[in-house]
This record gives sequence, C-alpha cells and structure tokens, in this order.
Amino acid sequence: MVSLVKPILLHGLNKDVFWKLFKKYSFDTLNPEDYPELEDIGRKIARKLKGSPLAAKTLGSVLQSYLCQQHWATIMKSDIWKVKQDGDGIMPALHLSYQYLNENMKQCFSFCSMFPKDYRFNKAALVQMWMAEGFIEDKNTKMENVGSEYFLEFVNRSFFQEFEYDGFVMHDLIHDLAEMISTDETYRIENNRQTKMLSTIRHLQVEEGKLPLEFSGYNKLRTLLLRKNSPPDSLFENLRSIRVLDVSGCGLPELSEHIGKLIHLRYLDLSYNFEIKILPDSLCDLYNLQTLKVKGCSALESIPQGLVELVNLRNIYANVDFWVMIKDNVVDSNEAKRAELKNKVHLKELKLEWNHEKDAKLEEEVIEGLQPHESLKILRIRGYNGARSPSWLMPKVLSNLEKLELENCKGWDDVLPFIGQRLHLIKLIMYRMPALKQLSHEFEGKCFPKLEVLQNMEFLRHLKSLKELTIIGCPKLVQLDVEDKQAGGLSSLRKLCVDNTALLKMSPLRNSLPFITELVIESCSEEVIFEEAILVRSLTAVTSLTFSDCKKLQSLPTELLHNLPFLEKLMLFDCPQIKSLPEKGLPPSLRTLWISCCPQIQSLPEKGLPPFLRSLCISGCPQIQAIPKEGLPMSLSSFDCLDDVHPTLKEQSEKFTADRIVRLLKSFKELKIVGCPKLVQLDVVDEQAGSLLSSLRKLCVDNTALLKMFPLKNSLSFIKELEIESCSEEVLFEEPILMRSSLLLHL
Repeated sequence: MVSLVKPILLHGLNKDVFWKLFKKYSFDTLNPEDYPELEDIGRKIARKLKGSPLAAKTLGSVLQSYLCQQHWATIMKSDIWKVKQDGDGIMPALHLSYQYLNENMKQCFSFCSMFPKDYRFNKAALVQMWMAEGFIEDKNTKMENVGSEYFLEFVNRSFFQEFEYDGFVMHDLIHDLAEMISTDETYRIENNRQTKMLSTIRHLQVEEGKLPLEFSGYNKLRTLLLRKNSPPDSLFENLRSIRVLDVSGCGLPELSEHIGKLIHLRYLDLSYNFEIKILPDSLCDLYNLQTLKVKGCSALESIPQGLVELVNLRNIYANVDFWVMIKDNVVDSNEAKRAELKNKVHLKELKLEWNHEKDAKLEEEVIEGLQPHESLKILRIRGYNGARSPSWLMPKVLSNLEKLELENCKGWDDVLPFIGQRLHLIKLIMYRMPALKQLSHEFEGKCFPKLEVLQNMEFLRHLKSLKELTIIGCPKLVQLDVEDKQAGGLSSLRKLCVDNTALLKMSPLRNSLPFITELVIESCSEEVIFEEAILVRSLTAVTSLTFSDCKKLQSLPTELLHNLPFLEKLMLFDCPQIKSLPEKGLPPSLRTLWISCCPQIQSLPEKGLPPFLRSLCISGCPQIQAIPKEGLPMSLSSFDCLDDVHPTLKEQSEKFTADRIVRLLKSFKELKIVGCPKLVQLDVVDEQAGSLLSSLRKLCVDNTALLKMFPLKNSLSFIKELEIESCSEEVLFEEPILMRSSLLLHL
C-alpha cells in the first residue's frame, strides 16, 4: 500500500521540553533540585543528545544509577562522543548505555543482532537462548529469573520496546548498535545475499538461501538458526560446539542420528517440521539439553524411551500427543515417576492440545495423568473432548498459575473448581466452550485480585479494571447474573466482542456501553438488532465498529451509525445477506472503510463517500461496479480492490494508485533498488520519464544495468550521490549516456 501523504519530519524536542524529559529519566522519582551540583553537567550532556527521547531514556538510566558528579562527568567527557555521528547524532549516547552494562548483559545484547530489524522477540524464547549460550550465570538465583531481570533492564533502557500480543521489538538505531558491536561474531544471510564470512563468526542465521558451503567454521559455531531450507545430514557431524540450534519449519524429512554428537547443545527447536516421524534414540545423549521444541510436528509417531531421563531438560514445547507417547513408554512404577510432569520443577508453561477427536473417557484419563508441577504459571488446554475438569486444576495444586486458556473444549460441562480463588491469576480466556453451563460453585467475597484480561465470564461485577471482553460461542449463556445495584463495575471496558446483540442489554454490559470505543459483532447466527433506543443512545463513544461473519445481517443499523459522532473505522467482513449501504450515507467522521466478502452489496453510497475518508478497501464484492459519481474524497490516501471485484472498479482503483504513485515519484529525493535480480524493466512511458524523477538526488543500486532504464536514465543528470552496493555483476560505466550523465556525481 502506498501513501502519498507528505511525510512529517520529526525533529528533536526543543531545549526546554527536552531538559524536563532528560531530568525525568535521569532522576526518576527523585527531586533534581536536591542535586544542584549535577545541573550544569546534565545540561551539557543533554545538549549532546539532539533532543532525542530515545537517547534521553537510554542514557538517563545510566546516569540514574549513580547520582554523583564524578560519574556524570566521566560520561560527559567520554571519548565515545568523538566518534563520527549519524544524522540524529545519538549513536554515541546509545553506545555509552551499552558500555555500562555488565559483561553478561553485553553478550545478551550483541546476540540479538542475529535477528533482522523489526523482528518480534519472544521474551521466554530469547531468555532460553541466552541460558543456552552461557550468558547467564548466577549460582544463587534461578537462571530464568536472572534472564528476566536482564530483559526488564533492556526494556527500561528502551533497548526493547513492547509490541502487541506479548511481543517486543528493537528500535532500528539500537539494532544498528548491536550489529556494529557484534560484526566479527554474528552473520545473517537474507534474500540469498551473502559476502565472505569471517572465520571468527560464532552465530549464524540463514533467513533465506542455502548454507554457505565454503565456510570452514561450522565446528566453532555456537548458534545456527535456519529458515525454509533443510540442512544436509552431514552438517550435524560438524556442529561440535553448537549451543543453540533452530531448524523449525525447515522441511526436515527426518532428524539425523548424528544429533547425539552435539553434546554441548542446550536449545533445540524442531517445530513445524511436518514430515518428521521419529526422534532418534541418540537424542538422549544430549545430556546438556535445556529446551526442546517439537510443536506442530504432526507426523511424529515415536520418541526415545530415555528422553525423560535428561536431567537438565527444563522446557518442552509439544502437542499433547507427545506427552501421550511419553506415558506409553512407561513400563514400571519407577519410570512412571520420572515421566510425570509434576516432577518438572522448572516447567513454567504447558500447552495441552488435541488435534483430533478421540474417546472422551480416554482423554479424561490422559489429562489426569499430565499433572504439572505446582510452579506452573501458564496453562493452555485446546481441543480437549472430556467432560470433567482434571482434579489437579484446583487452586491448591496449581497455586502459582497466572494465565489459564481453555479453547474449543466441546464436551467440557463440568465446573471449574474454585476458579475465583486463584490469587495470582492475571489472564483468563475461555473460547468456544459450548457445553459449559456453570463456572464455579463459589463467588463469595473478593475474587481474582490480580486479573487484568478476561474473556467469557459471568462474574463481571468484580472486574473494575477490565478493558477487553469477548463472549463468543456460548449459546447457553442467556443471563449475566449481576444485580442492578452492582452493575456499574465495568467503567474501564473499552473493547467488546460478542456474537449476539442480546448480550448488550444484559447487566452489567448494558451499563458499560457508554465507555465502549471498539465494538465487534462476530460469528452472529441470529438477526443483528440495534434499533432499541437503549443501544442507540448508549453507544456514543464507539470509534471502531466491525461486523464479521454475520450471516443474517441484511442492512446496516442506520440510526445507530448516525448516532456515533466519533466513528472512524467501519469494517464489514463476510456478511452475505447485506444488500446495500445506508441511503442516508455513511457518518462524516469516518476515516476507514473496509468491505470484504459481501457479494450482494450493489453500490457505494449514492450521496458519496465521507469527506475525510483516508482508506478504502473492497474485496469479494463483485456487484459494486464503480465509485460514486461525486468521485473520491481529496483526503483519500489508499484505495485497494482485491479479490473478486468488478473490472471497472478494479480499473478505477489501479488508476487512483498509479496517479498517486506518479505524484509520489515526482517528489522522490532518494531511491534504493537492491536485491531485485529479476527487475529488467521499469514500466514507464517515455514521455513521462523526463519529469518523473526530476527531484531525485541520491540513488543506490546493485546493478548498473538499472541506470539505462526509464525513468532512471532520464534522472541521471540530477543525481548528486550514487552508491553501488553489493554488486555481484561487473560494474560498467563505459556507455556514453552514463559517462555524460555522471559529471556531478559523488561516488
């Protein structure tokens, strides 16, 4: 998607505002006025940070550790400030923050350069890799706890930034710093592009492409992460120093017997290799193994009998069939004790998943035998067909449980014993539990003191800080048993997803409607009714409204739409009966409109689209023939027509995009074309080529043949800076047109 909105250049904060921010990060909760001797030094350091909030937070955490003149003066006078700086001038500040990490944390940080920019880090997986590499050493504290403390410190320094769905990302400049520090030890192959690898490389990731056969240092590698391509069997004989091996999703047909020779291996990820049927017995020779991941290995039929005897094994991620195979291998009582999960003291997360429907009674017996240790913090049960709760789900057994997720357990009609008494439970999710009639026998007094996220519960009156609620697939839920006088306890609720609008009239949801900003009607098999006055009057704060998979929805609730003064996003997905959009038109406040798989809608509103609309996306709507006669609003920045749309509408969308791309090209000042080996033509008409790139001043390519194509050929006389990068072909500048056009270039 291309946006033609003029970019907003973010400059540094002004001096006074930045000084306040700098003091906040440098003194935290302390009063800066209590340290007058630090103000002059602090202002000098602040000036070096060019108004960057990232630099203020990163370096502020270092300054905060010692509020004394000597420490601050040492930082101010550091030679690192003399290093040539980037355009924003903050790399020295980031480097200084790195210098004040302890040696183990420095290793943990530089290790992260293995992953590409914008990679979404999982905290638990990264900590497990750090442990495997030997970066975490503390004889008095559990390694997982130390690793979590390291990670939290990185977050506090903005080395990591929290992303959605429990993920974390690294700022591009922070990633540049990690790459700069680890350039001699870490190497990453992307887009089949590689240069000569140094013999000092110890950590290798191959994102796309084949393993470099000419590399002679496989026997010294400590980390190897492969994606997409299956490694040769001979590789496993050479990885004699390997600590971390991730070959998930590589299409491995089988796991080599040589895996047992990798005696230093501590982290092994085989997930989503769908052809592996057998784990070889040699796997039991990996006596240092700490983490084993075989999630999604759906063809797995056999595992070695001695796997449970690996004394250092702390984490296993697998489907429930894997655990059944472990139980099937047990031949005597002593071995049964070694196989039982309740003896896995370090097991923090357990996922039990049934992929196929089996005998319900058998599944009840299996789940009863999979009792985890009381230290378990996260439990997910999916696809379980038994009717009874396992006895070990009692709070007294799993007293430390923080997250419980139950999904698609179709036969489960038993109560969840004393669920409200879980003192540490933070997140509780129940999804598609059609047989469940009652949650618990007890809801007396205070319950769920730490709960933050809840889905599909009936005791909502206790949840004063709940922000999101989903009630889907609970057809027997016809009453939320809360008295009116207690019904006002959902004032923090902002996002609500239901599959039956009748739920909106029940207390306490009814009293929460004025606070809802995002409303989703999903998988609704009944008629969607919004005409009642209480709903129209109450849903005034909604900014996002979605109808998804509503089979009986025939028209949008017009009165509701025009009583949503702040509505910015309207999305319709898979509503086969809806025939038209409102005759009155859509709300003028609308910014985003998505319509997908609504085959009976015949046209967009005749009165035109909202005046401030920015994004329009239509797919699977073949009867919408064209845009309204009034045309498209000037504010529109993207107009996409995807699968199964009318040819005329598709043509209008392509013309809109082409016109805006042309206007964008005319404003280009910098252009980079690298890693496009099949690009042999730029499809631009000759008469357009002379003016399209007249603003271009900087050009970077990896193939000089591109310079002879339109419209690049006509832009060469304007180019002031030319970069030839990673060029695998012969660099040719002998043609007259290139020589004549290169007079002003700085190479």
